[in-house]
Amino acid sequence: MAIKSVFKQWEPRKTSKEDSILQEHIAKNPGLYFTEVPVGNPGIYPWDSPSNPRKIDAVKIIGTKSSNHGIFKSGKDIAKLKKVFLAKRIQLIEAKQQLNRPVIGQLLVARELFEEQYNPKKISLLTLLNENITDGALYWVCKNRFDIQVINQTRTVK
Repeated sequence: MAIKSVFKQWEPRKTSKEDSILQEHIAKNPGLYFTEVPVGNPGIYPWDSPSNPRKIDAVKIIGTKSSNHGIFKSGKDIAKLKKVFLAKRIQLIEAKQQLNRPVIGQLLVARELFEEQYNPKKISLLTLLNENITDGALYWVCKNRFDIQVINQTRTVK
């Protein structure tokens, strides 16, 4: 599948702090990214009961050739996305202002739903934060479950 001819280029929203965090990360970590990837779509998976669709801020396909690098909007065509993500090593990314319980929950739920919906080879998790980590307990819970990067970091909680 020719990614560049199937998916539109991503344009960060000027008013979105999460988009600016994501954009800064991608500038320093080039690769093949898809933004606003839908997961948990109702009616086609084991959760046939009503559910709310969710979106992952970004998905990076690990190990792609530099000629395939880019940042693309995922769109709504689940079948096309399945072909892209099937049996690939994937990094799910959530960008937030600070580390908190909602972002932890988002990542853990996203992993389960993404695995069921897209059947990748392997999933890793990353949260991008704009503010220094101030809650040592949350950091302690997270540090062995997913990667945490603070953009413009001045101090790290150990």
